Amino acid sequence: MNTQTLNVKRKFERRRKWFLILQLLSFTVFLLLFVVDPGDSLLPGVSSSLILSIILGVLLLNPILSLLIWRCPSCGHLLGRSCNLKHCRHCGVRLEE
Repeated sequence: MNTQTLNVKRKFERRRKWFLILQLLSFTVFLLLFVVDPGDSLLPGVSSSLILSIILGVLLLNPILSLLIWRCPSCGHLLGRSCNLKHCRHCGVRLEE
């Protein structure tokens, strides 16, 4: 395996890790929407409206960050919705063993 192929695979693994972390964070924040009561505060001194604003901000940033992160490290095209990709559908570069 040449160094360019190893470099693409390393970049893909790093991007997949960050993509999965982003999805897990967004899912956790989404669940918080059902826990936060607009009338109560979870943290002393912090209003629930501020907490809800932060939650909504994270949820709105998710698609934008996903579009920036989840791209082929070789050609830069979007990789789609699946996390278990063997190759890029656009350029055909192998992303996994």
